[in-house]
Amino acid sequence: MRGGAGFDLRLGRLRRRRQRVPPRAKMTLVSWLGIFPLVYLYAELFNRILPSGAPGILKVFAITALVVPTMSYVVAPRLTRLFKDWLYPKPTL
Repeated sequence: MRGGAGFDLRLGRLRRRRQRVPPRAKMTLVSWLGIFPLVYLYAELFNRILPSGAPGILKVFAITALVVPTMSYVVAPRLTRLFKDWLYPKPTL
C-alpha cells in the first residue's frame, strides 16, 4: 500500500472508490491555486519578520517549510472537495 498525505492520500481513496483519476492538467491547476497564495502570503509574512539582510535561502526554507504542510493537510483536501465535480465529472450514459 502506498503512503502519502494531502492530494496523494485523498486521490488514493478516491481512486479506490471511483477507479478514476483526474487529468494531470486539472490536478496541476488545482495544486497551483493552493500553492500560489500560500507562497505569496508566507513570503509577505517573512519579509516583515526577517531582517532585510537575511539570506534568501533562509526565507525560501522558512516559506517552503510552512507551505508544504499547509498545502498537504489544510488546503489540498479543501480544494479537492471544492473542485470534486470538475475533477471527477459524473460519467454520461
